Amino acid sequence: MCRCELACFFFRCFFFFASLPTLHNFSRCHQEGREGCTTRRVRTTTQAHTSPGVQYRPMERMEKPIMVIGTSAPRRREIAQRHFGAAYDLVYLSPAIDEKQIRDSDPFALTSAIAQAKMEELRAKVARDTALAHRIAHRPGSVAVTFDQVVNYHGEIREKPESQEQAVAFIKSYSNDNLATVMTTVLYHFGTGKQASMPNTTLTFYGEISDETVAHVVERGTCLHTAGGFVVEDADMKRCEVKIDPGTEEEVCGFCENSVRALLADVQRS
Repeated sequence: MCRCELACFFFRCFFFFASLPTLHNFSRCHQEGREGCTTRRVRTTTQAHTSPGVQYRPMERMEKPIMVIGTSAPRRREIAQRHFGAAYDLVYLSPAIDEKQIRDSDPFALTSAIAQAKMEELRAKVARDTALAHRIAHRPGSVAVTFDQVVNYHGEIREKPESQEQAVAFIKSYSNDNLATVMTTVLYHFGTGKQASMPNTTLTFYGEISDETVAHVVERGTCLHTAGGFVVEDADMKRCEVKIDPGTEEEVCGFCENSVRALLADVQRS
């Protein structure tokens, strides 16, 4: 390497090392400037969210509509809770009417008339309960539901047995035979004032029902409060059951989910 090239090399090295503090300071200032901008942005954002006069509230929980169910039957209540408890606040009221005052030889007409009468009484009860009426008025989509069901045994309409003896006779007659249920569901929409009804039928088939089975069913007493003395969910009756066709056990118990959903869709149409 010649003297000229060597001198040039040392000059470049000197210049490089002499400039290092300046580069370091520039880098530090540049970094501080970025952090300062970030800090200013954060401070500005924070101030925007905490400006006086501006209130931020958490989203209020939407209250569910109310479904007033006109029944005192525990099984119906259980089924209603299973299918509609998530979407509605369920309120149970018993529409106490004298069903014996309503007569008709047609099971469809009979159950429709009784279910309609129950709805009238149920709505009157709601109107008398000012607290409940107020809640319903402030819950859009609130509805009321009533039901009536009879057993149709080969053309004979059977309602609740009037004595243990009649309950025994009813249950014995179902041995190696079948029986139908006829039910009407009525639904009223408090907001629109619309009311609609829908019938439903089931057919249950039994094998032999022994006298011992009949005695156990009657002893438990539930059969005295059901149409035709018919308790499809009773453990002893279940052992004698062959099939339910058409229908489901829930429908035999007096609550038809499909009917309620169809009626809800009907009354909610504009």
